[in-house]
Amino acid sequence: MAINFLNTVSYNQNQLKQPVIDNELNDTDAGTPVDGQLYYDTTLNVLKVGENSAWVTIAGSVTSVDETTPGTSSGTPIVVSPTSGAVLIKSMAFNGDSNVGHVPSSNGATQSTNFLRADGTWAIPTGSVDTTYDFLANQSSAGSNDNPFLTLDPSTGNDDNVKLTGGNLINITRISNTEISVATTADNYNKWVLRDSSDSDSDITTGKFVKFTAATGTAGVTVSGAGSTGDPYIMAIQLPNDNTQYTAGNGLTLTGTVFSANVDNTQSGEATQTLSTATGRYYAVQLDDTSTVGDAKLVVNVPWTNTNTQNTYALDKAANSTDLTLAKNGSVQDTITFSGTSNEVEVTGVAEDAYIFGLPDTVKITTQLEVLGSGVDSIKTAGKAQSASTAGTDAGGTLVTKDYVDGLVAGGLTFKGTFRADTGEILSGDNDGSYLYQLSGSNFNPAAARVAVALGDYYVVANTGGNFYGSGGTGTCATTSFLDVGDAVIGVEVAVADASVCSDWSLISQGVVVNSFKADSANSSYLTMTPTTATTGAVELDADLSAVDGTSTAATRFLSKDNEWAVPTYTSAYSLPTATTSVLGGVKLFSDTEVTESNVSAVSTTASRWYGIQLTENDKMVVNIPWTDSQNANQTISGVGTNNTDSGIELSASGGTVLILGAGSVTAAQSGNTITLTGTNTTYTAGDGLTLSGTEFAVDYLGTDNIIETAADLEGTAIALTDTIMYSDADDNNVKKGLVSDLPFSAAGAFSAANVVLNTSTSGVSQQSGPPAGTEGWVIDTNSVLGATAINTKCEVITSGGETVYADVTRSGNNLTINFVGSSIAQGTYQALIIKVA
Repeated sequence: MAINFLNTVSYNQNQLKQPVIDNELNDTDAGTPVDGQLYYDTTLNVLKVGENSAWVTIAGSVTSVDETTPGTSSGTPIVVSPTSGAVLIKSMAFNGDSNVGHVPSSNGATQSTNFLRADGTWAIPTGSVDTTYDFLANQSSAGSNDNPFLTLDPSTGNDDNVKLTGGNLINITRISNTEISVATTADNYNKWVLRDSSDSDSDITTGKFVKFTAATGTAGVTVSGAGSTGDPYIMAIQLPNDNTQYTAGNGLTLTGTVFSANVDNTQSGEATQTLSTATGRYYAVQLDDTSTVGDAKLVVNVPWTNTNTQNTYALDKAANSTDLTLAKNGSVQDTITFSGTSNEVEVTGVAEDAYIFGLPDTVKITTQLEVLGSGVDSIKTAGKAQSASTAGTDAGGTLVTKDYVDGLVAGGLTFKGTFRADTGEILSGDNDGSYLYQLSGSNFNPAAARVAVALGDYYVVANTGGNFYGSGGTGTCATTSFLDVGDAVIGVEVAVADASVCSDWSLISQGVVVNSFKADSANSSYLTMTPTTATTGAVELDADLSAVDGTSTAATRFLSKDNEWAVPTYTSAYSLPTATTSVLGGVKLFSDTEVTESNVSAVSTTASRWYGIQLTENDKMVVNIPWTDSQNANQTISGVGTNNTDSGIELSASGGTVLILGAGSVTAAQSGNTITLTGTNTTYTAGDGLTLSGTEFAVDYLGTDNIIETAADLEGTAIALTDTIMYSDADDNNVKKGLVSDLPFSAAGAFSAANVVLNTSTSGVSQQSGPPAGTEGWVIDTNSVLGATAINTKCEVITSGGETVYADVTRSGNNLTINFVGSSIAQGTYQALIIKVA
């Protein structure tokens, strides 16, 4: 809410920073203005001012800006004319001397040789120009020879500089005006370093020699020598040698470190044959019968008879031919021609030694196409397949056509989604968020919006059940029909949107209703069934077994196969075996005495603490846990120490010591088994204004000096001028008592305040006499209301509703004047909250 100023605000030539003019949508929202009132039109984005009770747009005199044909400068580069209304901006061309402007057009001049002269015309320069320039090597701007400048010699050209700066590892230095040095800062490569196994280094510099040797021994590297020609560095690489000796066995020969199989070195005159995959063609590898074992050879005896006639056969196909030829020893013996069938198979042989068998773009099958595969996509098409229309007399496995399916589903069910039966709201499907019906309270509301109904629309109840189309109202069901979750409705009548009623639907309920029931116990083995209520509708049944009692007692009977309650009989009694390491069985407890579970130790997680369970000769379980009782049953407590720092008691078995020490004025001492604690008695007394009872000090409210007289709890009770208070006297720093009436501000009415209604009927209020034109005001006599002068009275102006407003408030003598802009302000419209401050 805006703060209301009810009089003129004067800023006395001070700044009004960052104000925002009143934003309104249009003149209507801004209201009828007074002259000079401002607002910002947020629709037109313009500032408007009030004039003669109407809003006028604040705008400058320029209504448009455009450009015009350039002219020739006479000293002004840009000419603006006129300065208001439709303003034209004219750019002026340079015209020599001081007639500045833009570069004039060079149209008609040779572009590559003409230059702009000082008189503003384009011309070809005359005379010759020396185009030879000399460079000088000058110091850098910092006066250093590092990173110098290349400078054009002023005598042959201008003095433009080019700075030369070295990159990574490059230094550029000026030597003289005509010489610059470029050098690298990288270190020169000057040596290799040999390092042995003990990390000792030897430098290989220019003229040094290195010799590498191998030796056996502990793995490692040693370096010796001086690196000279006669005494080079010797780098000896030592490797261990375990002297493992290898020998050749039967069928092998060892020569040096090479093993060889003993085979006949005589070359065979036949080429190596390929491996045979024929069954039973594997033959053993043997040694020959050479008497010397070391000379024995590996041999394989393959019995066979050479009946082969060497003929060379070749299959061949030429490029761009579909003929396959078989040649024997170079002579064609037979030719096979591959050809396709029109609209069925296509054969091409463009490449040499290759055929391509495929289907043509259009394949025609006269009788039928049979696909023997069982895959779900054994027939696939990227387009759409067509066939003759399906008839109702076709075989059951016939693929159906679209027109046949459309005919079958015409008028069938269309699942539309789910809905809440208690509200009619549709929860899923195309109409999600709409309603089948809406209710007012529990009754159907025929005026509420609802979806259209088409023949076969199918909805299922979800989330919450309820009465379909409510419990009453025009258009509800003739009989209140409760639908549960899972029930469904089907549209049986067409209805447009907002027009459906309950009779447009058929309801499908999951509830099961029995049409009839007959109890036929005669045909029920061992079971008697009897309806407890009706035999139709909601039927309740009682069922009972028809078994008869046997000869045994009731406590041990079981139902036998012949429908008799009896005790099972066994050919022999069961005997529980005694448990062993391999037999599951029973054992006896060693004792019947029960153990309290809270006394049982927790399961141990310490390793190697598992002990086997055994049986005694009487089949009782026992566990042997080996341990030695090292506990000292006789424990004693004795005193230790001699003074306040080490006196205590000691438990003999554990060796632990508990110290008993003194603190403050208490000391501890030990003698034998006696520890003595000694304290110093300090006597405390109560001073002025205090009482001491036992060990408790309290303020003495009944005394006569430096205290407050006793009084009841004054919280929430006004303090009288005759009441006593406690204060600190700044003169002698003593706490003293005094009366409230002694306070300097305790005079009657010192803090008076009042809510004064600005109405001439209010006591102490009068109408302002002769207010400024266009204003009206009231005068409050502050002396009669508060007992104070106006200058010592604080004032806040509010409306009768409690809103603070701002008026012109002036003070003179006992008169506090409140003035408002306006006239005919009703009496009592405003109130003044005034407070006496002195």
